Amino acid sequence: MNGVGNRSSDNTAGAGAPRSKRVALQRLLSAALAGLVLALLPLAGGEARGIIWLKTQQATGNSGPYLHPVMATYRNHAYILSVRETSQTTSSVYLTTNRSGSWKTSLVSNRGPTAGSYSQEFVALAVDPQSKRLYAAWIYGKTKQTVAIGVWSGDLSGNLSTGPTEVFSAGTLPGQPTLAAGAGKVYLAFTATPGSAPGSCNDQTTHATDAVVATLANGSWSSPQNVTSCAATATSLSFENPKVAVDESGHGYVIGLATGTQSNLWYTDNTSGSWSSPQQVTHGASISEFAGSPAMRGLHAIAASRGAVYIAYAQDRGSNGDDIRLLSRSGGTWSGPVAVSPADPEGCHKFAVSVIARAGRVGVSYIRSFGGACHVVGTTNDFNTPQLRTGTPSHLTPITLDLPKNASCGDTSLSSDGDLFRVALSCGLGSQQLAGKLFYKREFLDVVGPKSHLLARKTRSGIQLTWRAQDPTPGAGVAGFQLQVRASGGQWRALPAPAHSRSLLYHASSGRHFVFRVRARDRVNNWGPWITAAAST
Repeated sequence: MNGVGNRSSDNTAGAGAPRSKRVALQRLLSAALAGLVLALLPLAGGEARGIIWLKTQQATGNSGPYLHPVMATYRNHAYILSVRETSQTTSSVYLTTNRSGSWKTSLVSNRGPTAGSYSQEFVALAVDPQSKRLYAAWIYGKTKQTVAIGVWSGDLSGNLSTGPTEVFSAGTLPGQPTLAAGAGKVYLAFTATPGSAPGSCNDQTTHATDAVVATLANGSWSSPQNVTSCAATATSLSFENPKVAVDESGHGYVIGLATGTQSNLWYTDNTSGSWSSPQQVTHGASISEFAGSPAMRGLHAIAASRGAVYIAYAQDRGSNGDDIRLLSRSGGTWSGPVAVSPADPEGCHKFAVSVIARAGRVGVSYIRSFGGACHVVGTTNDFNTPQLRTGTPSHLTPITLDLPKNASCGDTSLSSDGDLFRVALSCGLGSQQLAGKLFYKREFLDVVGPKSHLLARKTRSGIQLTWRAQDPTPGAGVAGFQLQVRASGGQWRALPAPAHSRSLLYHASSGRHFVFRVRARDRVNNWGPWITAAAST
C-alpha cells in the first residue's frame, strides 16, 4: 500500500543499540513521521490533502440481522460490536473484525442487553491506543430484580475474554452506556436515578434521572459519579443518554440530553482535574421530535481532540423535519452551531448521529429518514439513507458511501484511526429494511503519485509521443500530466499535454537529438517521478 497513514509496524531502533539511544531514536522517528503526516494534512480550505475514501466493504454475510453497531479502530483494524436478538427478551453480542485480513464475526456473549426494548438493546465499544486494549460494555440482567453494567476487555486480537467487570447495578437502568478510551483511561457514561450514585456537587433539585460517569485508570474503576446532580433545572427534567469522549491527553468530556417541555444538551468535562458544573449548551433547541422516546439514543454525539470539543445533534423543525447541527468549543469559547445537513424541502427527519474529530478535522454521519412526504430525491422508494460529511466545522464536504442501490440503513458509527476516519453502518437491503448487514468504509492517506510510461518514436512527420500512467492501488486515480522536452542538451521547456488524449506529434527540425519526459499527478495532488524517452531526427 502507498500510504504513511496505513503502516502497521512500529518504528524501533536496532536491537543491539543501548536503551537510551533506542528511545531517542524512537522519539526522533516518531516526531519525523508525525511531522510528515501533519505536513500532508493542511487544515485550511476544507478537506485535507492526500486523504481519500476507499470503496465501501460489506463486513458481514447473509446471517444476522446485526443491530445497533458501534465501532473502534486501530492501525487499519476495525472492531464492530453489534446485537442479535435471540428472543423477544434476550439478545447476543457479536464482534465483527478484519483483524486477520478478512472479515470475521464471532460471538462475544449470549448474555446480551435486554431485547425488545429499543431503549436498552445497545452496546458500547472503545479501544485505548496507549494500552492496546479493547473495551466493551452493556446492560444485562443480573438477577430477576436487578440489572448491571458490565465491561468486557481484551487485547487487539479481538478476543473480549476478560469480564464482565460489574461497574454498577440497580433495580433499573434506563438508556444505554457509552465508552471512550485514550491515554490509558477509559470513561463509562450511563443514566441512573438520583441517589444511586454520589454527586459531583450538592443537589439543587431532584431530577428523574441523571448522567453518571465511572473511570478506569491504573487498572481499577472509580466509583460512579453523578455529574449532573447540581444542574439547577426544573424537577420535571430527566438527564438521559449521556455521551462521553476523550482527547489525546486523557481528558473526558460528557454531554447529556435533558428532556422535558424542551430538550437541550448539557456539558461537563474534567480538564481541570474534576468534573465541572454542568453547563447548558443548547437553549430552546428542542432536540428532535424523538427526544424523550427510546429513539433519542441517536440524536446527539460528542467528540474531542486536542482540547477542542465537537457536539453534533438533530434539531427539531416541526413539520419541516430535522436539521443536523454542529457546535464546537475551543479555548473555553463555544462556536456555532453551524448547519451540517443541507436544505431539505421534503422535511425529512434525521437520527443515528455520530461525530468524530482529529487535529481540527471533523466527521459527521447521520441517517436521513423516510416517511410522509420524505423520499429519496429522484426516486419513489422509501429508503433510510446514510449521510457522511467531513472537513472543518465551517466547511464540510459530502462523502459518497457507495452502498448497494437498495440499502436502507438504521445506524451509523464513526471512529478515528490516528488521523484517519472510518464509518460503520447497519443496513438492510430493500424498502423499509432498516438493518441486517454491516458495512465499513475507511479513509486512506495517499502519499504516492502515479507511475508514468513514455514512448518517443520517430515518424516521417516528426516524433510521435505516447504516454500513460497508473496510480498504485489504493490510490486517488490519475488526474493529469506534465510533459517537457529538451533539445540537444538545452533547457527543459513545457509541451501541451492534451486533457483527453495520451499522444502528441512533435514536429522537429532534422539532425537534432531530443529528450522528452512526463510525470503524472493524482487527484490529491501527488506528483509521480519523471519518466524520460529520447529520439533523434
